[in-house]
Amino acid sequence: MENFQNLIADAMSTDVVVLGLVFVVSQAVAIIAYFSISRSVSVRKRLQSGDQPKIDRLGDADDQTHRLIESYYDSIASGDENSLRVRLVRAGYFHKNALFLYTIIRLMLAIGSFVGCMILLRWFTPDQPTQVIFLLSAIVGSLFAVLPNFVLDHFASGQQERYRRAFPDFMDMMIVCTDSGLSMEAAASRVSNEFLRSHRALGIHLSIMMLEVRAGKRLREALSSLADRLHIDEAKSLATLFKQSDELGSSLNEALRVYSEEMRQMRLLRAEEKANKLPVKLVLPLGAFLFPVTMVIVLVPVMITLMNIMLGLVPS
Repeated sequence: MENFQNLIADAMSTDVVVLGLVFVVSQAVAIIAYFSISRSVSVRKRLQSGDQPKIDRLGDADDQTHRLIESYYDSIASGDENSLRVRLVRAGYFHKNALFLYTIIRLMLAIGSFVGCMILLRWFTPDQPTQVIFLLSAIVGSLFAVLPNFVLDHFASGQQERYRRAFPDFMDMMIVCTDSGLSMEAAASRVSNEFLRSHRALGIHLSIMMLEVRAGKRLREALSSLADRLHIDEAKSLATLFKQSDELGSSLNEALRVYSEEMRQMRLLRAEEKANKLPVKLVLPLGAFLFPVTMVIVLVPVMITLMNIMLGLVPS
């Protein structure tokens, strides 16, 4: 207990406190500058593009889903497609406060890791100069501040894989709706309402696409925006298919049917590829866990027999 009190007293010394405040203030200034610049850029883009259209109530969307769609549309409709807000949306975080919470998490991780590293270094290396401890702690804090970016990219990759698996179902439902006599816009609206219940994240993206259509965009342009948000090849190919069919005047229904079949074949090929990779991936866990157990089972009886033989040869 006394050592811990001495550690806290050393950590709260004047030099450490001053250096810690410098680190915290620099992090806070960087975050404030980022929000100020991003807000000014967003305001300029909105002034150039004009006011955003009012969002109509979606028929089959519940209150929470509608609020997510509205907050997304208000905050990102005129934003940069490579911004942090778009990356959060690609990872499945649509709420308008997601960017603020993400920044707070990064700041808390940076400050917490910085303070924790300084305390640990003071505990294990009390003879190190304060400047060295501060430099190492600042490096650790900076690494923890960058870590959420990799976690966000990992979540976005998983979300893209879920979009990729659900996209053939979207195509099949579009074909069923168009075969029943609905137009492409009406079919997309009906499918988006259905996906809000079965696949909520993709349903929100489809609902945003329909909001853009209601605001005056053509369906192929709304599909291009959808492809930018989903960031998957299937959506980009679908947008290109709509554009080419519209320009060439070919049958869009037949093109959708052929494209849907190709997507299902691609999904089957990806499943076969993962199945073929499985034996190679199993080599390491089998060698690490099963091989030692097998060796013990095989060699222990032999070793016991040899020991008994050797003991029998020892003269009494």
